[in-house]
Amino acid sequence: MALSQSNLMCFDPYAGRIGSHLLYPPFMTHPTPSPRAIVIPFGEDERLDLRDVVVAFKAMSDDTFGAWSLLEYTLPPRTDGPPAHCHRRATEAYYVVEGTLRFVAGDQSMDIGSGGFVLARPGLTHTFANVTDSTTRFLMFASPGGIERYYDGLAQLLLLEKDLAARRHAPYEELGLQHDHYPPE
Repeated sequence: MALSQSNLMCFDPYAGRIGSHLLYPPFMTHPTPSPRAIVIPFGEDERLDLRDVVVAFKAMSDDTFGAWSLLEYTLPPRTDGPPAHCHRRATEAYYVVEGTLRFVAGDQSMDIGSGGFVLARPGLTHTFANVTDSTTRFLMFASPGGIERYYDGLAQLLLLEKDLAARRHAPYEELGLQHDHYPPE
């Protein structure tokens, strides 16, 4: 049998059956799924420059029906990441592509080199940084999706604040609470 566009589409054996809506979480269903791949050539992704830290959006929650988001971080040498925080709902996975990422989970600090992986489950207080003299790049997978909305809000706040050291904490904390970023408990 020759392959065609019609027989390459995924088949849902439960579609239309009584109770089929119970098999999949609501974010996994979509009324008209597209059988097309989303391809983003190198350098053509959406990017935010957050004061020298570059966040590139590879897959956003709208692309995955809310299931997950994928970001690529570029941290310049000697750059801190976010303040220590935790998520109540989100799971985050980190894969180091280049350089070394200092990952702090609770009271543990570990340096993760290229090819290394970290899984941060909900409730884990964590942060990260680049403590080396080289650039660090890593992928961050977040589930459920939507973390890109947090970064959009963060970029807006940073545009309003000229001096990062003098920033008022209240707007940042409010943004975090809106997007499942909580201070350590």
